[in-house]
Amino acid sequence: MNHTLILLNFWGCISLASQVGSCIFEIQGLEGIKLAYKGAKSYLTSAQRAEVISWLKVKNHWNLEELVTHLDEKYGVIYQSKQSYYELFSSAEISWKKSQKINPKLDPELVKKKEQRLWSF
Repeated sequence: MNHTLILLNFWGCISLASQVGSCIFEIQGLEGIKLAYKGAKSYLTSAQRAEVISWLKVKNHWNLEELVTHLDEKYGVIYQSKQSYYELFSSAEISWKKSQKINPKLDPELVKKKEQRLWSF
């Protein structure tokens, strides 16, 4: 016997897995079908997050590694995902995208034409 059937039998409901939701609703009402997951607890408090965002806003240069080190040393926080750091950058209205050394839309012919126009003056 699986756990679902044992649980339903304990409540005295119909022992069909497809009717679990309706059985719980009948017994507990709306409280029974609400999601129990409340989300992950934040590593930084809202005050700490505000401090980090202020710190980022006053800096002239931004670096992911520097942010990681700052959070670890000051707050003891190390995020598993880089996305958490990127969200801090975004909250501070900072783009974290890497710049490209070579223009991906480079058109050599267009560059030559522009150079010729510039040198013809």
